[in-house]
Amino acid sequence: MKQNTFVHKLIYTLVLFVFFVSIPLNADVDVFFQPNFYSYQFIEKDLVQGYRNRNSSQVYRIGTEVEVENEFAKVEIQASFFSNPRQENGIYLGREAYLAFPIQGFTLNIGRKSFTNKHPLSKTTYTELDGTEGVSLDVEIWENIYWQISLWDSYRAYPIWEYNQTEVYDNLLKQEFRKGERSRHGTNFLWTSQYIDFTTDFYYLNFGDWGRYSSDDLNLQRRESGDGDFYHRTRLGLVAKWEGFRVSGMVHIARGLDKTFADPKRPERSLPIRGEAVQLEIGFFKKDFFTFLSGFVPNTMQTASSDQATTIGYVGMGNSPLSGAFLTRTMNVYPSAWVTEFGLESIQEIKGRRSSSFLGRWGAGYVWNPIQLSILIETLVPRILQREDRGEISLRKVDYAKQTFSEATARIEYIRISAATEFHFGMELSYLWTSKEVGIEGTGVRLYGGVLF
Repeated sequence: MKQNTFVHKLIYTLVLFVFFVSIPLNADVDVFFQPNFYSYQFIEKDLVQGYRNRNSSQVYRIGTEVEVENEFAKVEIQASFFSNPRQENGIYLGREAYLAFPIQGFTLNIGRKSFTNKHPLSKTTYTELDGTEGVSLDVEIWENIYWQISLWDSYRAYPIWEYNQTEVYDNLLKQEFRKGERSRHGTNFLWTSQYIDFTTDFYYLNFGDWGRYSSDDLNLQRRESGDGDFYHRTRLGLVAKWEGFRVSGMVHIARGLDKTFADPKRPERSLPIRGEAVQLEIGFFKKDFFTFLSGFVPNTMQTASSDQATTIGYVGMGNSPLSGAFLTRTMNVYPSAWVTEFGLESIQEIKGRRSSSFLGRWGAGYVWNPIQLSILIETLVPRILQREDRGEISLRKVDYAKQTFSEATARIEYIRISAATEFHFGMELSYLWTSKEVGIEGTGVRLYGGVLF
C-alpha cells in the first residue's frame, strides 16, 4: 500500500531539505540500510466447513534509518520499502519519522513521533504502539518527567510494516474508509522514579467525515463535514518496580458519541460511547531474560430488553494490542470496539471481530548470545451479548461466550553484531487454536533475515 498522504510528502521533503542543508553546518549524519527477506506459509483449517486455506509468499524489504542532527534541528526517519507479490509495492514509515526543532526547554516535532513508552519491551511488538502524525511538542524542563502534547494529529492508528507484512483479513475491501478528514489532539505525561512510575494521557478525536459511521446523520452532513461524531479517552496508570520485578495497572475511560440512523427500537438517533477498561501486568525483566503475564478487561455495550444496543462500550485507540500473526492478520481481531485506520469499528463477526473481550497474554524470552529465544501466548474470550446488559466490566464466567481464540508464537533468532555490520536470521512458528464453537485452527512458519550496514 502506498501511503501518499500530504503528511508523508511533507516529511520526506523536510528530511531531504535538512539533510542537504545540514552537511555544511557540521551536522552528525547517520544512515543505515537493512535489506531483509521474509518467507512465510500459513495453513488455516475450518473444522466446521471442512476446508483448508494455504497462504504463502515471499516479501523483500529494505529498511532505512536516517539521523541528521546539528545545533538547529534534528531529523530522524525510519522507513520500510517492500515488495510483495500479493500486494502493491510500497512504503511504510517506521516508528519515528520527524523533524525536530529544540526551543529553550521544548522541542517542536513535525512528522511522525511515537508516544513516550518506558516499558522494558517498548521496542518490540509486545507493547502498545501509538503516536502523533502531524505536529507535536515535547516539554523537556524536568529530568524525570516526560510530557508530550499533540497539537494536531492526522490519526491513522499508527500503522507500521511489522504489523502489516502479510495480508490482513478484509483490509482490501475497506480501502474507501481510509479516506476522510479527521483530527486528534491531546497530551501524555510520565513521571519516573527509582521504584514508582506514574502515567496519564488524554486524547480527543474528531471523526469529521472519516470512517464507516461518519455519515449516518444526513441532516448534519449537509451542513458540515461528517455528522459530528467524536471520541475521547483518558488513562491513569501506576507502575511499581524493584530489582527487575514490575507490577503495573492502568484504568481506561472512553467517552464519545456516534450519530446513527433513526431506529424505532432506540429513541435517540445516536449511540453514546461509555467505556471503561482495566489493564494489569506483572513481570520480571532483566538484560538477558524476561517474563510477563498481563490481562485486559473492557466493559461491554449496554442493551435494551430487545437486545438493541443503547451505548457503545469501551473503544480502544492506537495499534493492535495483539502480536500473533494469526490473530492480528489472518483473523484480524481486537479485544473491543476500536478506532482503526478505517475509523470507528464495532464488529461481532468471528473474523474481523471488534467487540468486548477478555485478553490474556503470557510471554517469556531469553538471550544466549548470539541466540535469542522467545515465546508468546495470547487468548481472547468475547463477552456474550445479553438483553438488558448494564455494560459493566465483568470477570464472571457466565458473562463470557464459549468461543475462544488463542495463539502461541515461538521465535528463535541468531544475531551477530560486528563493528560495521549486524547480521540476523530468525524463524517464527505460530499455532492458532479456537474452541469447537469457532472451529478454526492454523499453523504458520515464517523465515526472515537481513543485514544492517
